[in-house]
Amino acid sequence: ISSPDGLSAMMSFHRSNQAWIDEASAYLSDHTFDVVHHVSGGSVQGGSPLRDVKAGAVVFGPVGGGQRAPWRSIPYLGGSGGSEIVRSLLWAPALGRRGKLSRSFENIDLALATNSDTATLMTKLGVRDVTVMLADGIDSDDVVGIDEASRAGVGGVGGRRVRRPSDPLRLTWIGRLAPRKGVRTMLQTASELHRRRFPFVLDIIGDGDMMPEVR
Repeated sequence: ISSPDGLSAMMSFHRSNQAWIDEASAYLSDHTFDVVHHVSGGSVQGGSPLRDVKAGAVVFGPVGGGQRAPWRSIPYLGGSGGSEIVRSLLWAPALGRRGKLSRSFENIDLALATNSDTATLMTKLGVRDVTVMLADGIDSDDVVGIDEASRAGVGGVGGRRVRRPSDPLRLTWIGRLAPRKGVRTMLQTASELHRRRFPFVLDIIGDGDMMPEVR
């Protein structure tokens, strides 16, 4: 958090989130369900406060958390590199030894993890069944190949535009513009494509402390 406004917004979110959890827990304590799905705030570190719900099955996730940065990526993280080293060596391993966190998963029948590091961590925490899934994927039906477009004899299929071999490569980067998000890796990739005279268009969607550098 780089500003007082950002800290205030984060605290406000956590207060609202806790209020939602309290309301859901009170409701669930008076009702029985076949399946309860706790769609979390996105990280395993908060655990699930719904361990006492009366349900045939409880699903938690999709969540990330507990990942360790590849050492080769550290130089690209700028000022965040040092904190990422500490996070990988101390914080991530410590998650697996938190008894309170482990107890919060005692009633979870299925956990959905967005990466293998989180899946390994949740297994270590005692979750009976962990499935790795791509939480922000694209329906394969929405991806149209060039061959399919060629057979249709048009520049698009089903109203969707299809890239032709002569078109520039269209890239989109979405995220918070911060060193730990790999912004410099993205910029260096774009620079390398430009050096090789490879035609491309890069759309950047996001904001953050690195906006001046990106511009």
